[in-house]
This record gives sequence, C-alpha cells and structure tokens, in this order.
Amino acid sequence: MYTHSDALTTLFDLLNSLNALISHLTSQQQAAKQRGLELYQLGEFEECEIHLTISASAGDAPSQYALGEAIRRRVGSVDPDAQAWYRLAAAQDHVYALMRLGGETNLAKAKTLAQAGADAGDGAAMLQLYELTKDRSWLRKAGDAGCAEAYYIAALLYDKNPEASDNRDSMLRYAAFKGFPPAMKWLANMQTYYRNLSYQRIHLEKRLALNDLDGVMTYAGALGGFDIDESGTNRYHYPENKIHAYGLYWLVMDSTRQNPRHADAAGYLQQLASALTAEEMETAKAYGRQWKTEHPALSEFRLTYSDLK
Repeated sequence: MYTHSDALTTLFDLLNSLNALISHLTSQQQAAKQRGLELYQLGEFEECEIHLTISASAGDAPSQYALGEAIRRRVGSVDPDAQAWYRLAAAQDHVYALMRLGGETNLAKAKTLAQAGADAGDGAAMLQLYELTKDRSWLRKAGDAGCAEAYYIAALLYDKNPEASDNRDSMLRYAAFKGFPPAMKWLANMQTYYRNLSYQRIHLEKRLALNDLDGVMTYAGALGGFDIDESGTNRYHYPENKIHAYGLYWLVMDSTRQNPRHADAAGYLQQLASALTAEEMETAKAYGRQWKTEHPALSEFRLTYSDLK
C-alpha cells in the first residue's frame, strides 16, 4: 500500500546516496534556495518549503536544515518529515542538524565539529558550542568573534535576572553595534532611551537599511501618521508622507502571507486608501517596488537555533 512516508523514505535514501556527488547548485537551484531562506526569515514556513525543497533535494545542507526547521515550526515538533531532512544535512556535518536529531553519537559529532570551528576563531561555531553546552562564556566569546546574535541571546538570558540589568544592557549595546536589528529595536525602546529622538532615529534608520520587517512597519507608521506619542505629535518627527507609507505597507503585505504583520499592513492600507487617489496608490506601489530593489530582502532576523524570545 502506497503511503506518504514510504515515498519520503525512498526519496531520502536516493538523495542521501547522491549528496556526496553534488558540489554545486545550478542557478535555478541557487535562486530557489535564496528565495526559500528569505521566506523562512519572514516566518512564511509553508511557502518557503516549496522553494527549499528544490535546493534541499539537490543536496544543499543549509537548505536541508532550513527545510527541517520550517517543518518543525509549522507542525510544532520534530516530526518524521523534519527528521528526514535533518538526517540529510547531518550526513554533511551540519552541526545544528546533528543537534536537532540528538542522541549521544550525533551530539558528540556536533561538538567535535563546533570545537574545530571555534578553535579556528569562528564566532558562529562558538555560538554552536553555547547551544551544545549551555556554557554562557561561549556567548561572549562568540560575540567578540563577530557573532552579534550571540550577544543578543546573552541579553535575553540576562533579562530573566533582574539583578543583571547592567550585563543585559551591555550585551544589547554590543549586539546593536554589530548590526543585529532585534537588539537595536529592544535597546532603542528601553526606558533609558525612549525619549532620546536622535538615538531612536539612528537605530531605526540602521534597521531600515537592513530591511528589518518591524523597522519598516514602524517607519511606515511614522510616515502615515499612525505612530503618535502622548503629546499628539509624530514620535520620530518624520514629515508625513502617506504615499510612501502606503507603498511600504503594500510591500509588507505583498511580501508576506502567514506573518501577523500581513494583517497589520492590510489594515493600515485600508485606512490610507481613503486619503489617496487611485493614481497616488499606484505611485505608492511603485515606491514600494523601488524600495525592494534598493534594500536586502525583508527579514525578521530570527535566531538560528534557539527559540528564546
């Protein structure tokens, strides 16, 4: 009797035997990988699977791991489909895939690989060692080696301890300085800095340059007149520009489906539509398309492995 799991097993056995023979992706497979990873970073877990399956099936280990992650996040557990993709990535020494599979042998191999990378000065490998050992000293080492995400994770952990606020704030500042948008948002919105307009704008504009999804929504809100402070004025003091606000909300709505910001953007678009002509809305969409060409892909900058929030 034919079953979905039987078909997957056959496919994965075939792919596993081919992995060692594949060294490069074609241009189409590379494009699918890039699009899939972009969608994954937006939390579009269903749609990203379509694209990642193409590059993962071609033997690309990062795609295999990301596909396993997308399935895990979509279904809420490491189900057999996710495990199968993790196994393929793990067979190519993908550290996080080995960690998701777990078990003494896989974790030992992951630690050996991560330690080798850390010994070579790789900050990402040092972060892997933190995830494997939960030794927080690796977070500082990873951050010092250039991994901004590690500083941010350290700040999240310090935030759970009210007596560690100084350590939390220093880790946040380091992560923000090294360009991690979630750290910039958190830092700029802390009570210490909330009323510092120049500080707020500096961090928002850095986030916009990286096309951070929350940053784009915040900027659109300021331009559209939706982000008003208690005094009744625009919090960031940007000149109102409903056409540009509409264009950015349209870009978010056009780029997402599952992400909760899709519904938020749709609501703001509906409000702005009553103040714009049809011609102005087309101009706004052109602005949104131009923004897309001039910036990296929209992203939530989710953590690589940890589910900390």
